[in-house]
Amino acid sequence: MTNSVSRGGGGAWRRWMRGVAYLVMVLWSGVAGAVEVRFTVAGEGLPAEVRDDLQKNMAPVQIGDVTQELGSARLAADERLRNALQVYGYYGSQLELRTEAVSESEYVLHYTVIPGTRIHVSDVALAVRGPGAELPVWDRLRQEFPLRQGDVLRQDTYERAKAQWLSAAQDAGYIDTEFSRHVLAIDREQGTARIELTLDTGTRYVFGEATFDGAADYPRRFLYRYLAFKPGQVFSYQKLSDTQLNLLNADRFANVSVTPDREAAQGEVMPVRIALESLKPKRFRSGVGYGTDTGARLTARYDDLNFRHSANELHLASDVSERRLGLAGRFVWPSYRDYRSFTSLQSTFQREELDTYTTRLFGVTLERARGFSSTLIGSAFLTYQNEIFSLGLQRGHSILIMPGVRVQQTRLDQLLRPRKGYRYDVTLRTSYTGWGSNTDFVQLAGRGEARLPLGSRDRIVLRSELGATWQHQGTILDLPPSLRFFAGGDRSVRGYDYRSQGPRDAGGFVVGGRHLLTGSVEFQHDIGGMFGAVVFYDAGNAFDTFADMNVLQSAGVGARAYTPIGPLRLDLAHPLGDPSARNFRIHFSAGVSF
Repeated sequence: MTNSVSRGGGGAWRRWMRGVAYLVMVLWSGVAGAVEVRFTVAGEGLPAEVRDDLQKNMAPVQIGDVTQELGSARLAADERLRNALQVYGYYGSQLELRTEAVSESEYVLHYTVIPGTRIHVSDVALAVRGPGAELPVWDRLRQEFPLRQGDVLRQDTYERAKAQWLSAAQDAGYIDTEFSRHVLAIDREQGTARIELTLDTGTRYVFGEATFDGAADYPRRFLYRYLAFKPGQVFSYQKLSDTQLNLLNADRFANVSVTPDREAAQGEVMPVRIALESLKPKRFRSGVGYGTDTGARLTARYDDLNFRHSANELHLASDVSERRLGLAGRFVWPSYRDYRSFTSLQSTFQREELDTYTTRLFGVTLERARGFSSTLIGSAFLTYQNEIFSLGLQRGHSILIMPGVRVQQTRLDQLLRPRKGYRYDVTLRTSYTGWGSNTDFVQLAGRGEARLPLGSRDRIVLRSELGATWQHQGTILDLPPSLRFFAGGDRSVRGYDYRSQGPRDAGGFVVGGRHLLTGSVEFQHDIGGMFGAVVFYDAGNAFDTFADMNVLQSAGVGARAYTPIGPLRLDLAHPLGDPSARNFRIHFSAGVSF
């Protein structure tokens, strides 16, 4: 039995090795026999931008047997080049060809273009018929039609204009719109082209009911919150697209398909069918990292986005670093009103041990948020906070009950590597001894960022953070460190330690201020697709009154590496006009932050 197994195994091994050797030979022969055919394009009388685009259009191709396939590659290249020339209005062009055999595995076809007659538009006739002919949009589109009498004919421009007219009709609910007449009559002898377009709008549709297929583990009432339309509204493919995007951004569904249900349409009412495939709702994530503000850190997070099949959310998170320990639990009840509204209950514990202060904080927050637009969210909240702290010569214990409101908005072209747009977050909260708090105050805190593009690779980034505290009586010492303002750190005035700057007490210890005002101007330049360089200037500080505000300043340079999990930031900052500060400070952080 043993010998039999040995012989059988050896035979199988030898057959497997022969198969591998045969596969290697086949692959090697394919690679060795491959011939690359490249193309060059030249021609007097061609504008440089046209010649460059023609060259880009002639990508290299791979062939096998030169004697059998080079001729076919040439014919295909001829057709590609003639079609590309016609896009730019050149008809009847002649092509001269010279073939160069660089090596056995490389050939170059050198094309010289003798441009034919360039076609110019002689007449443009545009008409709209049907129930939607009186829409105001047609007057604008007629005036903005990109091809006019005397213009060089561009077929790509012509096709884009046609698509724009169809899209305008479909966005107004006329989804059966078509061109009953679309004529592009070219006279090569005269070098002219006549354009005739007649658009028939057909019936105007309105939205019907939406039907969901799949995602049976979610309540149907919950799914309707992601709809960007309501029954009876004018049908629009854009609203279908917005609905699909809302569902994908929910991070609950792996696949989303949103389509009009034409078979179920009745008259002018168009139902919508939505097919969903759910993601696993329970997820655990962990990570390690390092930041100048926090030191080395370890994070862990557990999320359940469909708690007990109710669509409610449970989030548990921990953040452990050299300077900070944070534990948080949050339960979210999504609103059926829309996908941006919710109610949440959050409990947090945080311990911070900085050079400036040490604090231990426990808090519970009940929040009700409402979406006012696709990007704007407003909320009202009530927070209970118990904080024990040590700061300078002060030892304190603070108990606060704080109602407040918050407004936040994000309008960026993308989240991980935004190039343009803005975002801001503003919070107003208050406390009163009559509610059981240790002290009275009203506090406003906000931060914002704007990104202004300067071409495709450069941009200016403006950041600001502000805070203001009003106290009916008492001093800043009546507030815990979490409600005082400090400056310094990666996202503040770089060149100074994290939360190390602000008003000082009689012993010279930084105790924080009632107010805060910082700002930053940063020039960013992209280097390739993954890296970037920055030059920045920061200014500001925390203070009690404008009269005693000591404005800190710093400037420096930095590097960026953009990864799928967010950017890596490395900044070298030099304080300006402050002989007591170090000559420079290195700031490093990883991930998306605000």
